[in-house]
Amino acid sequence: MTPTEATRALLVALTAILLASCGSEPGPELVSESPGSKSEEPVRDREGAARLARRARQALKQDPDESRKLWEEAAAADPARVDLRLELAKVHAFHLSDDAAALPHLEWVADETEGEAPGSQRAAMGIEARHLLTRSALAKNDLETAHRRVQEALALGPNDVGSWSLLAEIQEARGDSTSARESIGKALEIEPRHTGLLFQSGRLALATGEPTEAKRQFEKALEIDPGQGAAHLSLARCLQLEGDSDAARRHIEIHRLLTLLDSKLHVDRNVGIAARQETLERLVALMPTYGTPHNELMKLYESQGRYDEAIDVMRRLSDAKPDAPNPVLQMARLYEASGNLEAAREAKKRYDALVAGQGK
Repeated sequence: MTPTEATRALLVALTAILLASCGSEPGPELVSESPGSKSEEPVRDREGAARLARRARQALKQDPDESRKLWEEAAAADPARVDLRLELAKVHAFHLSDDAAALPHLEWVADETEGEAPGSQRAAMGIEARHLLTRSALAKNDLETAHRRVQEALALGPNDVGSWSLLAEIQEARGDSTSARESIGKALEIEPRHTGLLFQSGRLALATGEPTEAKRQFEKALEIDPGQGAAHLSLARCLQLEGDSDAARRHIEIHRLLTLLDSKLHVDRNVGIAARQETLERLVALMPTYGTPHNELMKLYESQGRYDEAIDVMRRLSDAKPDAPNPVLQMARLYEASGNLEAAREAKKRYDALVAGQGK
């Protein structure tokens, strides 16, 4: 072969390689066809899939449909990745409100994760997919499918409290409140301070005619998270049954105020900033140890340059919770912002002492 012919042959070979590399992206169906291989292995572009996944996450907030397309491309680039298909399903379900489009992806994830060892990442993804499939079945009142899916989830994670909670929900829908309470009891053995489970336990106790036990569960939930509006309303029902109308009215009012503040944007646009301030002030009075309304009211006062009132809100929270350092730290910051540097230094010293005391 002459040098010219050799050069021409090299160019032809390079061109063939270039054309192959610029071809369309392989889809999930594209498999290697190596002679003698025992099974067909999907062609995988791990780096390409990772890049597409990053772009999909970035696009999600602004353009969910574009994010969906990118997740589809990522799943096609690396067809064996369970997490990519799960993310694609969640975009369909949560951001595009297209449960029907999500289902085949969730079912694929469920099939791929069957028999995974409990505690593994793939098992966790299998549990999440099955929870979504269970919710889909419950929405259609298909209790048989819902029960099957949640049992599969429990096989992948016997200590998954979300699965026990869903099982209780299914059992209650079947009219078996006794089994539902047993399932919630098992979940609470795993996570005794899970406020959602405590609320569910109280609701079931109330439904089965045990208001005293229900009250105990609601109070326990509110001790952990006083901001649970639904628990306040349910506790009010228990108190009414006991004949304590004054306490019941207090919790009903707290529920109303928390519901009003559930969306800051809604309150500011449709009720007004003055009503928001009034609501926060009332919650501070009703719930002296609950820091969330105190902090929100402090921020509102601060935004208006009302430093004395903002400091007073933090002082009241500090008086109600004398061992809590954060209110004192906020007081130091507000004193400094208002120009009272001496008071800021004193508050900072107190804050340092509280933090040091917690470390002992």
